[in-house]
Amino acid sequence: MQGSSTAALGPDHLTLTKDGGRVRIEIPYAVIKRVAMADGETQIRILLTDQKTYWIPVGNPTATEAFLTSLEKALPEERDPAGSVFVVTKEKRAGDAWMRWSALLVFLGYTIWIGVAYYVDMALLTVVATLAALFGLVCFVSVAGKIRHRVICARRGITVLCTLPQHPNGWPEHFTFTDTSGNVHHSNGKTRNQTGYVVYAPERPSINVIRQPLGWLLVKYSFGLIVPLGILGLGVLGLAVPYL
Repeated sequence: MQGSSTAALGPDHLTLTKDGGRVRIEIPYAVIKRVAMADGETQIRILLTDQKTYWIPVGNPTATEAFLTSLEKALPEERDPAGSVFVVTKEKRAGDAWMRWSALLVFLGYTIWIGVAYYVDMALLTVVATLAALFGLVCFVSVAGKIRHRVICARRGITVLCTLPQHPNGWPEHFTFTDTSGNVHHSNGKTRNQTGYVVYAPERPSINVIRQPLGWLLVKYSFGLIVPLGILGLGVLGLAVPYL
C-alpha cells in the first residue's frame, strides 16, 4: 500500500492501518460485498454489505493486482448483511507512547538507584529479573487466553470437519472450515494431519480450537501454566533480593 496506510490479509479478516499505525481497522471477509479498482484510480474500493465504503491507497501496480487477487479468493461465497456492525476500529491514544517512555525512564532510574545503593551486581540482577518476570507474565497470559477459548468452545461450540489447504497468504499449517452459515474461516490450530475437527463459537467463529484428546490438553496446558508461573516467580524473587 502507500504512504502511512497499510493493508494485510489475516485468517478471517482484512486489516487496515492508517496514520502510521495509529488507527487499526479489522474488516471480516464475510461482510465485504465487493472489491474493485477502476482504471485510473489510485485507491482500492472496499464495499461492505451494508453499503459502507473503505478506501485503500495503492502504489505499485503489480503488488496491487496480487493483493486484489488474494483478497477476492479469501472472500466467502455467502456474505453477512450486517456489514459495518462487525468492523472493529482501534485507535491508539496519543498518551500511550508517553506512558511507555515514562515507564522505561522510571525503571532506568530505579535500576541506577539499586546499583548505587546495593552495588552494580544487584542492578544487573534487577534487569534480568524484570525481563524474566515480564516474559513469564506474557507467556502465562497467552496460555490462559488459549484455555479461555477452549472453555468457550467446550460450553457452546459447534464441531465441524476442517482441512489443510493452501491459504492465499501461504499458511499451509492453518486449517480452513465452513460454519453452519456456509462461510469459510481459518483456524489458528496446528496439527500434522491433513484433516481434523475444529470447534468454534457460533457467535464468533474467529474463536476456534482444534479438537484434541483431553489427556494431551491437560498435560500441555498444565505445563504451559506451571513453567511461566515458575519463571514469573523467579523474576519476582530476583527483584526482592536487594531487600532481603
